[in-house]
Amino acid sequence: MRAVLFYADTCPHCHYVIEQTLPPLQKQYGDQLKIRMLEVSDPSNYQLWLKAMDDYRVPDNWRGVPMLFISDKVLVGSGDIPAQLPGLIEQYLASGGVDYPDFMPR
Repeated sequence: MRAVLFYADTCPHCHYVIEQTLPPLQKQYGDQLKIRMLEVSDPSNYQLWLKAMDDYRVPDNWRGVPMLFISDKVLVGSGDIPAQLPGLIEQYLASGGVDYPDFMPR
C-alpha cells in the first residue's frame, strides 16, 4: 500500500496530518503502508506536484497542501485526509494493495 503526500513546512494543516493523522496509521499498518512525503518548497518536488495535479486533473480550487495521492484518488486538506484515508487503506489492502502513483519516478 503506497501513497504520496505533498506538504509545506510552513503549513499548519500539513503538520496536523503529518503529526496527528499518519503516525497511528503507520503504527497500525506497519510495513503494509508506505507514504512518500515530498516538501513542495524543493523545486523538483514542486515540479512533480504540478505534474501530479495535471495528471489527476485536480481542479484549481483544490490545489493546495496537504495533498495526498493514493491509487486513483486525491485527498486534500486536514479534513479529507483524516476522514477518508483510513477507509481507503482498508479498501486497497483488501484488494491486494496499490503501488505509488504513475507520476512517481521508479
